[in-house]
Amino acid sequence: MSSMASIFSKKTVEHRRGWWAIIALSLSTFAVVTTEMLPVGLLNPIRDDFGISTGLSGFMVVIPALIAAFFSPIVVIGAGKQDRKKILLFLAFLLVVANIISAYTTSIYLLFIARTIVGFCIGGIWAFAGGLALRLVSEKSVALATSFIFGGVAAASVLGIPIGVYIGDYIGWRGAFIVMAIFSFIVFVLLFFCLPSLPSASSPLFSAFFIQFKNTQLAIGLLVTFFLVCAHFMVFTYVRPLLQTTAHLSNNTLVLLLFIYGISGVIGNFIFGIQAAKRLILSVSVILIGILTVFLGFIFLVLSPLTATFMMLIWGLMYGGVSVALMIWIMSTVSKGLELGSSAYIAIFNLAIAVGAYLGGYFVDGYSLFITLIIAILCVLFALIGVGFSCFKQQQRR
Repeated sequence: MSSMASIFSKKTVEHRRGWWAIIALSLSTFAVVTTEMLPVGLLNPIRDDFGISTGLSGFMVVIPALIAAFFSPIVVIGAGKQDRKKILLFLAFLLVVANIISAYTTSIYLLFIARTIVGFCIGGIWAFAGGLALRLVSEKSVALATSFIFGGVAAASVLGIPIGVYIGDYIGWRGAFIVMAIFSFIVFVLLFFCLPSLPSASSPLFSAFFIQFKNTQLAIGLLVTFFLVCAHFMVFTYVRPLLQTTAHLSNNTLVLLLFIYGISGVIGNFIFGIQAAKRLILSVSVILIGILTVFLGFIFLVLSPLTATFMMLIWGLMYGGVSVALMIWIMSTVSKGLELGSSAYIAIFNLAIAVGAYLGGYFVDGYSLFITLIIAILCVLFALIGVGFSCFKQQQRR
């Protein structure tokens, strides 16, 4: 009897440790993606402080995303059998350093270097964190644990900007980076104490990264990811001037709307995380149609604070489910080599952020917000075509 109690007690302790590790990983993805997204809500004051154009200030988002896109597969392959805990701790430390540099530099070039370091951190932390749920919790809890880890990504994607705006309005944009440096250090401590040693049993080959693209459903999922995320960041990187121009919102109202967007995004993450595990294609289709409707609303509706609030609520709810729903798509297409599949997803996701932010800046500076919205709508339509093609290929197999 005492032996049974001892086994049960051991399993309970291991279960709790696993979930503490999941929480630490979720906070690490939140920290790194919030740092990535932070400048979106601070573009205006950063632009004014350094005396640069809106489009050039958008490179604060483009640079880390682009570096993350290329670094993600490299770090997974280069890590080999190294302990994932040590790698994550090193990257978390780099994130602290990057935020400190961003807070205190007076050179735009040094600021861009700091953002480059952030890109390395995104590519590594996100790639490894996404595939560790299988090793930390029981099989029946993997889907929920994955939602928690990517809940950090979703929460950062939707809360990072309002957090930046809120802090920036009170203590300046540099203060926002100081706060993120402190938070990143707390994450470093949590990873040190909560994460067990996690050496890899296998060392993936560089060729294996490209071989996986022969998987049709994986390739379609990555294309859908690219077009959807690209469309989102074409518009969302410049959401502050968009809302202030179309709805004539004050800074306080803008902060409130961004927090509404953020809260609905966190809710959307868990709703679509649960639904995507059961009805993947339907969930992704609903997300795409919802975002398409919002973009069309920005063009055809006369925005008031009330309609703008409703639009941001729907946008947050839909985009909140993007990272987890599309990651579930990728996980469902790879039977092995989850880290490689995850790195491909993160590479495409961040490449889309970089391309979207760059194109958004190009069209905002050279043309108008209206043209930017039209191009973003076309990207969403391409993503919908991809979903339809995926359904067609699945029907052919039956």
